[in-house]
Amino acid sequence: MSRGGEMIGRGHNRRLYPRLFDCDYLHLSTLREAVRPFATQCRGQLLDYGCGSKPYRELFTHTTSYTGADFEVYDRHDMMLGADGRLPCDDESFDAITSFQVLEHVKIPSFFLAECCRVLRPGGLILLTTHGMWPYHPGPHNDDFFRWTASGLEILMCENSFTTISISGVCRGYLCLLQQLLVLHDPARTKRSLAKRIVYALYSGIVNLAGMVAFKIMPEMSQQGDILPVCYVVVARKTV
Repeated sequence: MSRGGEMIGRGHNRRLYPRLFDCDYLHLSTLREAVRPFATQCRGQLLDYGCGSKPYRELFTHTTSYTGADFEVYDRHDMMLGADGRLPCDDESFDAITSFQVLEHVKIPSFFLAECCRVLRPGGLILLTTHGMWPYHPGPHNDDFFRWTASGLEILMCENSFTTISISGVCRGYLCLLQQLLVLHDPARTKRSLAKRIVYALYSGIVNLAGMVAFKIMPEMSQQGDILPVCYVVVARKTV
């Protein structure tokens, strides 16, 4: 369940601060900026469900505590999930919940959201992100099950006792197309030589730079509603 929390590279939080030469730079950099304004709305005691190494923690500057939960944890203050993903805590224990790029890896999304609802206090905020258009990327247990649309996410949240505040597509339109092109040709997906990896890194840097320059010049072309989003940011409150 820790897909959204993985950190690649020691001493560098690649999830939060991807390098221009990373193949998923467009996705990760736009996701960070989409999450940032909602992160400051999370107050009180916060739970990161499927936390991994908690790469987005520094964005949550208005919380009194930040607790992670996953099948493997690295902080003694975090919670170890049960085999079924159940949270080992009392009902209504938290004021806010976050979950980054986890929902698509959960076999039963309604169970995951039911747990979120159970441990949230009435009116509590949930902030989660999940994939729209992204290549198949299973973990060791082939746990990649879903891709979402905004309408599907809204129905899912409503059916699990949440009132949706916002569902935003991230890395949309031409940015999505550029991102897909880079990921599908990522040499990490195939065993290529070091020389080819270096060439690919330079190629990625050029494509990423072109995409961000175009975004600055013509932002409207990458903000066309629910057209080709790489992922979504969902913000909702537990129904009182």
